Amino acid sequence: MSDTDLQASSATYIYAGFWRRVPAFALDLFLITIAMMALDYIYILTVGLPLNVAFTSQAAGSTVSAHYKPTGFGIAIGIIIGILYFSAFESSERKATLGKRAMGLVVIDEQGSRISFMHAIGRSCCKVISWGLFGLGFFMAGWTNRKQALHDLLTHCLVMKRLETPIRPDMTLATQDR
Repeated sequence: MSDTDLQASSATYIYAGFWRRVPAFALDLFLITIAMMALDYIYILTVGLPLNVAFTSQAAGSTVSAHYKPTGFGIAIGIIIGILYFSAFESSERKATLGKRAMGLVVIDEQGSRISFMHAIGRSCCKVISWGLFGLGFFMAGWTNRKQALHDLLTHCLVMKRLETPIRPDMTLATQDR
């Protein structure tokens, strides 16, 4: 699909609310965490720290549990990876991270076009504000008219869900009626 308005497309899109975004974010967070752990592991080995600084395991009876507590480097690299991951994928031609793609979601601007890389970086950085309000900025996607989270409102973005089956003309969606 080109960068033109989604309305010109033969596909049907609806606003993606909070619960449509949760599984996508969980998958993205999992992938970012794996990359962060791998780079933190390499860092620990490189600087000569003992592995138990970040990686520990405990045995209780027949159960063994592993724990990861990131180093300062791990936290910093995780933030950088997260910003670059979300920004690169959401500004790409597919307009979605791997998690969003799995859920059939795209990120666009309010005119229906793909966002630029710098716009995506701004959107990613504004997520700090959504987190800083005890996560309420993310929950806003559940009750705003166009299902926008706080960082979407601040950056004039929309997250849309592609419908496999177009909506019949006699059907309406609550998000389109408001």
